[in-house]
Amino acid sequence: MLVPGQIFEELGLAYYGPIDGHNLPLLIDTFNGLKKKKGVALLHLLTKKGKGFELALDDPEAFHGVSPGSLDTMSLGLEGAINGALEKPKKKSTSPKRPSFTEVFGESMIDLADENEKVVAITAAMPEGTGLKAFSTHHGDRFFDVGITEQQAVAFAGGLSRAGAKPVVAIYSTFMQRCYDQVFQEICLQNTDVLLAMDRGGVVGQDGPTHHGLYDIAYLRTVPNITLISPADGDEFKAMLRFGIEWNGPVAIRYPRAKVASSPLSPTEPIAHGKGIVVRNGSDALIVVFGSLLFAALEAAKRLAIDGIEATVINARFAKPLDRELIETHARGKKAVFTVEEHALAGGFGSAVAEFLLDVGYQGRIVRFGVEDRFVDHGTRDELLHILGLTPEAFAGRILECIDEENRKSPRRRKPAAARGQEIL
Repeated sequence: MLVPGQIFEELGLAYYGPIDGHNLPLLIDTFNGLKKKKGVALLHLLTKKGKGFELALDDPEAFHGVSPGSLDTMSLGLEGAINGALEKPKKKSTSPKRPSFTEVFGESMIDLADENEKVVAITAAMPEGTGLKAFSTHHGDRFFDVGITEQQAVAFAGGLSRAGAKPVVAIYSTFMQRCYDQVFQEICLQNTDVLLAMDRGGVVGQDGPTHHGLYDIAYLRTVPNITLISPADGDEFKAMLRFGIEWNGPVAIRYPRAKVASSPLSPTEPIAHGKGIVVRNGSDALIVVFGSLLFAALEAAKRLAIDGIEATVINARFAKPLDRELIETHARGKKAVFTVEEHALAGGFGSAVAEFLLDVGYQGRIVRFGVEDRFVDHGTRDELLHILGLTPEAFAGRILECIDEENRKSPRRRKPAAARGQEIL
């Protein structure tokens, strides 16, 4: 039976429902009836997550997103269903398992909370996705899930900070957009000691355009007081989390939905506020990288060396504040500077570097690698990075092309192999 809802009627909407959203014949009859009515109508349906599949009904959080598999293997149990077990046995990998950035975050949060009783964790209905599920068990009295209310999560963190806590807010980059005003008003304007942990910074794969975290640098770096950082590998991520806990003021850290590098930076230098590091020296070009694509840029530098082009590679670490001294020093005397980021080009890290170099009168060419002004579709992370031109091959090809163009304008003999740059990992 259709029952009007007074609150919606007061808003000028014709309200119908609630009805069983799993009853297909009833739904068809209802929609056919509503098509004949004039004006705006609101139909209220009641559904149950996982309806028809017992495993999903028992654990809807674990089945929020599931890899492909067969019903036969899923019936073997929850673990088989979650992993999308195939009917054919998989070969065991001989290489050590690499954790994801999310897993590194979850483990590090437990360690940091063990050391510091002021550390609290906040999320918005994403304890599993953000890696905080284990934290909620180890430190249940310092874990807060505010539900699907990202704005409340950030505002709540600001209040906890004022009360003397050190809040860490774990929210996907794309969902942090929902609470931009709270970041501005409750965190940055009041200069509170809050760490914003933004998972899924960059392309996220199969979730598609609504979930790619490609805009956070642009919408955060314009706000005063905030420090914006991004790690290249797991060890650097741990060091950045510790930095964020110890720093007085708001810090936002973005990290990708990806496994950490198999060959990490070694050793990990201490994180100093606003300071990047040089990971490869070269005299022909400068590549400045923010975050997840550092190793792709290093691979590109190796390919360029084969063609006699030696590139300095900087791991920027900070998008705000920029390490201006480091960037200006290594840009000096080079015909081209290239920036790399897993983010939209408009207003991103490359824009920040270009603005700075323009201010100091840099005369060379500036080329930015990132995501053009477009919505990015579904696909695996590797597929999307290839489509977007964010691969070692794409970097090397474009850089070589640019350097050759600059050399034709002002010819300069390439250095022999003995004078080539060195990686200083």
